[in-house]
Amino acid sequence: MPNRRFAIIALVICAGLVAAGIAFGGPAATSIWAFLVPESATPGSATPAASTPPPSQAPSKPAPSPEPATEPEPTDPCAGLRRVGDPPPEDGIERIFGKSLPGEKGYVAGYAIPELRDLGPAEYASGKVVLNERGDPQAYVVAAGDTLYGISERFCIGNVSYLGWVNAVRRNGAWAWDSNKQEGEFEIYPGDTLNLDAHTITSIGDEQGVVYAHTPEFYIPPQR
Repeated sequence: MPNRRFAIIALVICAGLVAAGIAFGGPAATSIWAFLVPESATPGSATPAASTPPPSQAPSKPAPSPEPATEPEPTDPCAGLRRVGDPPPEDGIERIFGKSLPGEKGYVAGYAIPELRDLGPAEYASGKVVLNERGDPQAYVVAAGDTLYGISERFCIGNVSYLGWVNAVRRNGAWAWDSNKQEGEFEIYPGDTLNLDAHTITSIGDEQGVVYAHTPEFYIPPQR
């Protein structure tokens, strides 16, 4: 029971001190209250925890600039083919217009016979293609809106003059020298059959349903 008695005596003393502090007021009351109640127990007077400084951060490096996108170079759909403009063999023989060597199957009017490849219908060459027994383009039926240059590009010919050479026999004026026209330019009409093969110059082609029989003034290779 001693502990209980001691607690009662302590409470009586504390009450007396509080009463005395209230009676005197001012700093005395504040001091007595501070003595009885620790600062840490006073509401709203908790000491804030010390803030931990943020860890040091290395300066961030700027993101590398993206490489500019490069568009792939367009591929040539006619690459690898023999073209009209290809040079003749270096054998010391001059091959010019009208002076090709008889018996040369690879040349017409002194220029290389192109290897044809049909790239398919296009804006200025949307007509029908006729193939030979090997599956190579041999003739072309002109459609409305076609042009000689469009047809030349569709078949990888490389030189529109070639169409004039291979149609000079069966068409009227396919190879007419005219100061107002370029070499090989001539009129074409929807429904015309244009010859594409240097070896069928005398057997394929017509102009508006009419077949002519002109004699060209230049060398043509052996015909089939």
